[in-house]
Amino acid sequence: MNSEELIEKFKRQAEFAKEYSPLYYRLFSIVGDWLENQPHNPVVQWLLDVSQDRRPLEVTLLLMAGLHRDILLEEPNTEQLANLYPSVSPDWTEKAEKWDSAAFSIETQATNLPNILHRTISKREESLTEFIQSATVQTNETGRGIVWLLPTLLTNWKQIHLVDLGASAGLNLVADQRSFRVKNHNEKKEADLGLAKPVQFSVCSVNKCNLQLKKRPLPDILSRTGCDINPFILKNYVDEATLSSFVWADQIPRLERLREGIRAFKDLDRSKTSPVTLYKANLPDELPKFLSRVPHKETAPIVMYNTFMTPYLENKGRAMKKMVSEWAKSVGQPVMWVQAEPLSKKPPKPEWLGWTINYWHEDTHEKWHIGWVQPHGTAVKWLPDQYQSFVEFFNS
Repeated sequence: MNSEELIEKFKRQAEFAKEYSPLYYRLFSIVGDWLENQPHNPVVQWLLDVSQDRRPLEVTLLLMAGLHRDILLEEPNTEQLANLYPSVSPDWTEKAEKWDSAAFSIETQATNLPNILHRTISKREESLTEFIQSATVQTNETGRGIVWLLPTLLTNWKQIHLVDLGASAGLNLVADQRSFRVKNHNEKKEADLGLAKPVQFSVCSVNKCNLQLKKRPLPDILSRTGCDINPFILKNYVDEATLSSFVWADQIPRLERLREGIRAFKDLDRSKTSPVTLYKANLPDELPKFLSRVPHKETAPIVMYNTFMTPYLENKGRAMKKMVSEWAKSVGQPVMWVQAEPLSKKPPKPEWLGWTINYWHEDTHEKWHIGWVQPHGTAVKWLPDQYQSFVEFFNS
């Protein structure tokens, strides 16, 4: 791996984390500084060596997740670093509230963080090596379910088949069992979406748009199907800890939302009401094989989605477009493909994703770019003309 590429990726991750995660801003910054200024540092040499077959973005996320996983599992030689991880504190809420205060800032409490981090990585090299070389990044941000749920409600379809590309553990396939509060540009409630109570996620509009979300009933979901290069099957506590490790450790609400998602997933599975089915598929090459397994005997529309998945694919998944188009034209029922992915266009904020929708039915193919969405689904900058065009298409 080119060290300059890895340096740049750690710097970009630090810049992205700065607004959302003070702890990970420091962690990404420290490792980036080692890579840039300490080429003979043993940890730097180790990281470059074990990362040869991974993409730079994967390395940044897998290193941090591997550390967090070891801490969550209370592995040896993680105690010092764990003291700075709110995720393992018994007073999560209180600690999280203090994290950004002057009295409990990273600078005040963790001036020795580089030494602690270096010592922990050195002691856990064997475990981290295996994790970095074998694990797959889990895009388990369960707030991303809003990406398919909101536009699906706007169609007024009464029944759908639901499909997730890059499903990880499949938790976003149960977004209708969660609770999202969508706010308008004045930060006032526009609508609550989903069955759970109380509200679990807040989605804030940063600009004015006539959202038209009130009194939109949930569709009956006939099937929930997902694929992943390594589907993450939740069997035990270790699996749950591994999945949780990809959530940044000072983002306690996100960890709580993940645990709620796991409970909703298990409840749906026990109820036998359209439980989640996950398949192994290496995208994009095995996409056609996976799509052949998607239920399409009934006439109900198919809603397919993916969120922040294409950066991990060969050629950023560009080959999928033709595959999906050919399949959608062949199934004989409406197909809506919703994506929240990086676009070539410049986003309003770094790392924000383009929220796009393709629709096929018979000889019709329509496409909309309805907005830009923060990667965790917490905020949206709408493109009102495109949004209204989408609404009008399904309500004309």
